[in-house]
Amino acid sequence: MGEKFVSEPKKKRRFMNPNGYFIITLLIILAVIATWVIPAGQYDRVIDEATGREVVDPLSFRYIERTPVGLFEALLAIPEGIALSSGIISFIFIVAGATAIVKSTGAIDAALMALVNKFKGKDLPLVLVTILICSLLGSLLGFAQEIIPFIALGVAMALSLGYDRVVGFHIVRTSCWIGFAASTINPYVVTVAQEMAGLPIMSGLTYRIIMYIVFMAISTVFFLRYAKKVKEEPKNSILYGYKSEVDPKTFEIRDDFLYRICIR
Repeated sequence: MGEKFVSEPKKKRRFMNPNGYFIITLLIILAVIATWVIPAGQYDRVIDEATGREVVDPLSFRYIERTPVGLFEALLAIPEGIALSSGIISFIFIVAGATAIVKSTGAIDAALMALVNKFKGKDLPLVLVTILICSLLGSLLGFAQEIIPFIALGVAMALSLGYDRVVGFHIVRTSCWIGFAASTINPYVVTVAQEMAGLPIMSGLTYRIIMYIVFMAISTVFFLRYAKKVKEEPKNSILYGYKSEVDPKTFEIRDDFLYRICIR
């Protein structure tokens, strides 16, 4: 008897996030094409008498001769740009490296877990301290994607206090991003951006601190109101009735685990 071959149904391709290097390469190619298509223009720079800084004169725009960039010039522009921005690049490497080293030691994880153990039974202080720490990580150190591993910890903490997973997500991830949005001394979006814009480093700090306080006050009130409604009546949760494929025991906090983490 001949063997019958059954053709397997073709799997539908799902959209996958492109690699970061692919996105950078695509942007370089688009920039090169733009030099051949978009008309070239230029502004004059003048000295601002009030601040003594060189600024752009908005009324001085004029079209100039186009200077298209070829493939070789585009490749050459990369190392030249690195050389011109060596100070900024070195600063980012140092800050990011130092943050990664501290995080790899488990010190931040242990600190958050120790807080859970310290404030056990005291819901409000624990939630407020977690919100404050996560927001400061975003505002001071520029945490963004780095906060993602702590979301599971926030969810576990929220469930152990009688809240839902949304509360755990907000007090960790959303708090961090709000702090990032109101960055005070965030080295990535403050120091680097101000140097590139020609502004005095750390200028406008008072305004950013005020914005941080305002943003965090509004968001904290929102978080606490939602958390209170969920704890009083679980049906108020936006996840009520939702069946997750993840085992709820994954987010349970155990005392023996806390002990091992805190003394590591």
